[in-house]
Amino acid sequence: SEVGSIYMSGMNERISMHFGTTIEFRLSHVERLVSDTPDENVTDIQRMREELAYNAEALGFDYLAFYTTDGTFEMIYGDPIEVTDPEPFLKSLNDGEKKVAVGSDVTGKKIVLIGIPAEYPMENGRCTALVAGLPADYIKDILALDEEDALVYSHIIRRDGTFVIRSADVLRDNYFERILAVFKELNGRNAEQYVAELAQAMNANEDYSSVFQIGSERRHMYCTHLPYSEWYLVTVMPYGQLDEAVNGLSGQWILLVLGGCAIILLVLMLIFAKYFSLNRQHVVELEEAREEA
Repeated sequence: SEVGSIYMSGMNERISMHFGTTIEFRLSHVERLVSDTPDENVTDIQRMREELAYNAEALGFDYLAFYTTDGTFEMIYGDPIEVTDPEPFLKSLNDGEKKVAVGSDVTGKKIVLIGIPAEYPMENGRCTALVAGLPADYIKDILALDEEDALVYSHIIRRDGTFVIRSADVLRDNYFERILAVFKELNGRNAEQYVAELAQAMNANEDYSSVFQIGSERRHMYCTHLPYSEWYLVTVMPYGQLDEAVNGLSGQWILLVLGGCAIILLVLMLIFAKYFSLNRQHVVELEEAREEA
């Protein structure tokens, strides 16, 4: 529906802006690390690494590493890490761009990697960026993607459908697989068509909006690209909750209208009663004047 589309577009824009602000805040922290410990004219490499580690831990990062031009990490502190999709992350950093990506450490814990171009001296290879890491749940908590009693829930996915962050107790590892497994045909469109349309929109970096059905309930889905990343925000709203909200507003509107009509009617009745009283008094006065005459 048009109301659903407007609401979903607004919600996605709000969450996307919040994401952008959060990432810019964290990117500025990594930039501060680079500015506080410049990468030029380094004479004591060990002291430089200790200073970077101390400042990064103070800013709340769980991982810090140099990243080479060929895509290798040299850890400064934290467990060894890797990027889930290294090609676009490496290309952006080699091109001098800021970039955010999803990765994992050796224990399998999912993390968010935040990279800033920098050219520090390394033991092996040539440094192209300084990369800091945070648990993926940091983004989920900051954006409140899984709030209870919310009208909508959201996921963050990559272009191939794999989840960066999932909410609403989703069990599968890939959003496309979830669509194929649970979507029902609606208005002549099946799950395969939804997947193809969504993938096409993401490849073109375009927003995508559609209504689908799970079981007996219709839901509205809206997808948009997130800044500084190869990620996409997918927000889903069950129509049942929207219908309840709209019906609640409609009920309130009806009560307001009825209340307004009752007030107007009461005012008219008071005016009529006053007019009737004045008219009666005027008739009595005329009768008295006639009798005196």
